Amino acid sequence: MEQPTEGLRTLRAATVALLNLSGLGLGYLLIGRWLALAGSLTATGLLIVVAVPADPDGVPGALVAAWVVVAVAAAVHGAWRAMGASPSTASERLVPFALPMALALLAVPVSAVVVHNAMRRSAQEEAYQLAQLSRLAQAGRLAGESRFDDALEIYVDLSENHARSRAAAGVRAGIEKLYEQVAAPYRRGDYCRAPQALGYLRGLPEKVGPALLGDLAGWPDEPLAHALYECGATKLGEELGRQGTPGKDFTIGSAREFATLVSVAPASPYVEKARELLQGTFDELKQASSGDPCEALGRLTGAREIFKEMAALRGDLVGETGTLIRKGSFDCGVRQFKNKRFASAAETLAKYAKDYRSSPEAARARQIVIAARIADESNKKAGARLPREKPPGGALMPLTITNDGKGEVEILHTGPVTARWTLKSCGGCKQYISEKTGDARACKGSRKYPKRTLWLPKGTYYFMFKRGAGMTGTTWKIRPGYTHSTCLYVHRFSWL
Repeated sequence: MEQPTEGLRTLRAATVALLNLSGLGLGYLLIGRWLALAGSLTATGLLIVVAVPADPDGVPGALVAAWVVVAVAAAVHGAWRAMGASPSTASERLVPFALPMALALLAVPVSAVVVHNAMRRSAQEEAYQLAQLSRLAQAGRLAGESRFDDALEIYVDLSENHARSRAAAGVRAGIEKLYEQVAAPYRRGDYCRAPQALGYLRGLPEKVGPALLGDLAGWPDEPLAHALYECGATKLGEELGRQGTPGKDFTIGSAREFATLVSVAPASPYVEKARELLQGTFDELKQASSGDPCEALGRLTGAREIFKEMAALRGDLVGETGTLIRKGSFDCGVRQFKNKRFASAAETLAKYAKDYRSSPEAARARQIVIAARIADESNKKAGARLPREKPPGGALMPLTITNDGKGEVEILHTGPVTARWTLKSCGGCKQYISEKTGDARACKGSRKYPKRTLWLPKGTYYFMFKRGAGMTGTTWKIRPGYTHSTCLYVHRFSWL
């Protein structure tokens, strides 16, 4: 058999080495090394199994290094075997064709690397997209748990730092859902809980860029104004019906809601509605006062305290309510007198005369107080009708009252003329042993007794005399052409 030349042998070895460098072990086909061929194919197959499908983290570096070692070892081993192998006619004929193929097959590992890198980048991109979608879903869950700030932080990050992600396209829908969840109290009509939630939404433009919120940035303004109005209206109705003094016995919550309304939405139509509500409340109180002034008086007093806290809305109502209270106090006292509740009438009108000294009705109130006191403490006939406001015309007759006793005497009388006055104490006067002795000696000594003469028109008068804790009353008929006098003294059993 003819031996191959040295050049041909070298060419065959180079061809085998190049074929084996592709990682497929094809060089072993030329020299008939089937077991080695199987080993090369196994190593490359193992690498393919690990590398496909592509993982975002790529193929482990140790495995790639091991494959390179195997491929290089196969090339060296194949070249060595090719140098010493007995040639076959068929294989020798294949060498000229195998060499270009070997050179071409060297592109297989390079192409595999390029393709795998592209697949790995695609896998990495998909992993990135899935991670951002997972964060988007997490933001939705956080919003559902009322952790709105945490959800917003994710939405903002997705929008600003991951704008190319598929998740970024879902940020707008997520924020809209967040708005719905935050505004849930408003949507279900819980207007007193809604302002806090809507106020949170109203402040979001300070935390989140306007480009992200879009038209949602201004959405809370009207619902917030509406909620503040409705809550204020509800609280106003409750406060007007409560017992006690607003601002002292309980907080005026309606004023707080309306003040916030004016502050955050001064141009809102709900501000005008609040003004109209206050006017309507005042009108209702005015109507109630004309029906039963005593019952309305407490509500009017409470309403004035409430209106004081709402001066920014309707400051004029404070004064108007005060006028109603003044009128209602007087009307209540008169009503009590007419209903024979003389003690209550005296108390109500005495307070009126004290609180409204400059009122045109102050003098009239004092008149009715006198008649009410006489009717309550001495003679109910004194309360048969309201006392005359002005004395009748005609002749006046004198009535002289003298004090022959220690202690100042308070004298009240009602009839054609109603008045109250006092008679000074008689400092040197003493107590008489009996009424009989008093009748015989009182006011007849040489001393100067305290006295006062009243000039009264004719008619029936009801008198009440009070000295210290003692009290008595009498009825006088003043007749034309007569002079009248009486002496007040103290005896052991009675002082008059």
